[in-house]
Amino acid sequence: MAEVKLILPDGNVFALTGSKVIIGREPTKTLMLADPHLSRHHARIDLIDGDWMLDDMGSTLNGKPLRTSMGLKQGATIVFGGTVEVRFVKE
Repeated sequence: MAEVKLILPDGNVFALTGSKVIIGREPTKTLMLADPHLSRHHARIDLIDGDWMLDDMGSTLNGKPLRTSMGLKQGATIVFGGTVEVRFVKE
């Protein structure tokens, strides 16, 4: 099975070992990113039928919830809160 991970801005590696990762600035999240531009419950990454999917968790666009799911591909760059850039790696 391929090793799947996120490369964080400081160079640290976060391995995606389960089927769900919750990302946000709250310390109780699976991946806590201490950045004031992130919400407490910012995003979720799920393993669904062998594909890793990124979901927003409550952002709005023109006052309406934005809840689209996007598939993650090798080398994808994800920017959380407009300030925190991580890279999705599948080896």
